[in-house]
Amino acid sequence: MAGGDDQCPTPLKLISVGLVLSTGFGLGLHLPAAGSTIAQYASSILGWTYFAVWSISFYPQMYLNWRRRSVAGLSFDFELLNLLGFT
Repeated sequence: MAGGDDQCPTPLKLISVGLVLSTGFGLGLHLPAAGSTIAQYASSILGWTYFAVWSISFYPQMYLNWRRRSVAGLSFDFELLNLLGFT
């Protein structure tokens, strides 16, 4: 790849973004209770999209570590705090 071994090809990036957004949008539309207002639907869509993005945010580092066969650059503290929500 032209940009280096760590970079994801552009079509894969577009597919990934589309999948995450459609997952958040789909779950956000289908999970609110019946009779919900537009604001509740918008909140649900934003919340599920955030959850999908947050969940997928861990995969690039894991993939990079697997390719390098090393955990150099991985901060266990960051992963633990991120999982606990910085509480």
